[in-house]
Amino acid sequence: MDAYGYAAHDYAVDGSVVDPNEPAPEYGMVPFNEGNRETPSWSPPSYSMLRINPAEHIDNFSQDLVLLSHPDGFAAAQFRTLRYRLEQEPDLQVIVVTSARDGEGKSVTAANLALALAEGGRIQVLLIDASLRNPAQHKLFGVNGDLGLTSVLAARQNDPSLPVDVIRITASLNLMPAGPAVASAHAALSSEAAAVLMGQLRREFRYIIVDSSAVFGTAETLAWHGLIDKYIVAARAGHTTTEDLTGTVERLQRERIVGVTFLGPKIKRR
Repeated sequence: MDAYGYAAHDYAVDGSVVDPNEPAPEYGMVPFNEGNRETPSWSPPSYSMLRINPAEHIDNFSQDLVLLSHPDGFAAAQFRTLRYRLEQEPDLQVIVVTSARDGEGKSVTAANLALALAEGGRIQVLLIDASLRNPAQHKLFGVNGDLGLTSVLAARQNDPSLPVDVIRITASLNLMPAGPAVASAHAALSSEAAAVLMGQLRREFRYIIVDSSAVFGTAETLAWHGLIDKYIVAARAGHTTTEDLTGTVERLQRERIVGVTFLGPKIKRR
């Protein structure tokens, strides 16, 4: 079974992103902007449009979800450090996790970040799988992905008051899988129904983490550019090139990126 090593390095615009021959430590985060600011206040809504469906087999989750598989390990601790740094950002609520290309760890990063933010049970967190071409979140958590974002958008095109189905993963973490495949992922994500949905979800959750498609090769990531607050870019040692990373930062706009995560090469779990 494949596992992930994680590493944190300074962002650079020349040379390789990270030396794949170096030992792969665990996980870290390099924020572009840091500061000691108060966490914005949030309180749950008095009325909820959500329809909560409890997860049936949460024990089937992937071992790459280190907050569940190894909660006392170093990697889990680094995700908690990432959580702390994000909590210092004022008014930060909707975060898209993306990468330059597929296979660079964005889905694992998004899932573990959502789990870390939900720890403690004081706030409600939503993880949305908007990687409609290659969805992964329902596989990582071992849940049914038949209902999800695309089915919610299709049902609410003419009636935005319809309930929104989510899967309760933990007391504070909720998952909206990608849902059934659609003819045009970009059309679904750039629809008026998607904009209305995001506005409503902001009132329901303190944090919304969006697992998005990779930047190169698709246009879906930018479809929600005006609906979200910040981006996190995932990169992988021995896979992501500096050219790709620089191009991703330029496309997303540097000031909209709250950080870059660097993951080590995949290693075999013994």
